[in-house]
Amino acid sequence: MKKFINEFTRNLLWGDSLLLDTKGEKKLPPYMLMKKFFCMNEDRRLKLDKFETYQDAMAATKNAKEGKEYVLKKAKEHDVKFIRLWFTDILGMLKSFAITVEELEGALEEGMGFDGSSIEGFARIDESDMMALPDPETFQLLPWRPKEHNAVARMFCDIVNPDGTPFAGDPRYVLKRNLQKAAEKGFTYYVGPELEYFYFKDKYATEPIDEGGYFDMTPLDVASDLRRETVLTLEAMGIGVEYSHHEVAPSQHEIDMRYTDALTMADSV
Repeated sequence: MKKFINEFTRNLLWGDSLLLDTKGEKKLPPYMLMKKFFCMNEDRRLKLDKFETYQDAMAATKNAKEGKEYVLKKAKEHDVKFIRLWFTDILGMLKSFAITVEELEGALEEGMGFDGSSIEGFARIDESDMMALPDPETFQLLPWRPKEHNAVARMFCDIVNPDGTPFAGDPRYVLKRNLQKAAEKGFTYYVGPELEYFYFKDKYATEPIDEGGYFDMTPLDVASDLRRETVLTLEAMGIGVEYSHHEVAPSQHEIDMRYTDALTMADSV
């Protein structure tokens, strides 16, 4: 068994210790799973996927490296200066902090530390240190920010403890864990939400800007233009829209998202 582990770990990149256990053998801390294993890839991210074979682990490590290279390439191509790292608290409120492009490679490799005690439901003051690990697959330019120079992008993050283990209170990790359970039972969870909302004249009052009703073909007024711009912005961020229409109440509108897997949709809306 020891010979197998040594041979296996020599074939992994730096720090990619494959920790394996079988019945009757002493567990190898800290990342163990009976008859399966987790792989720490080269950017020190604890993979949340379970791998059945050595080939699966190596493929995941390769994908992580390619993802990092893709993000760095896109950031350079689009003259990105700031990257907003997004995550949510346990109530679903979006949290964010920005880094400069000079810090991007380091963030992809090791994550960015922050004070978790100030985030709702995250940590006590004496356990405040946490790390935000950007997910390369969520890299996206923000279309409402300047594009020609010093562009701004965003990435969703997985929240981990200082030792690299996933933080149990991270909503994104909770969703991943449950999607894995569903996958083990042969299910894939797709989501296609209908987003209903209101446009108001300004942020200080609830004065409507149209008098339309359900499915009404409203004239080319500010409400129609706003809904059009909303759809175009969503699509510019890679978020698929199936259709949109006026809802029942004055100034109420609806945008129906094209269904996709639950994690992608959670990151989108």
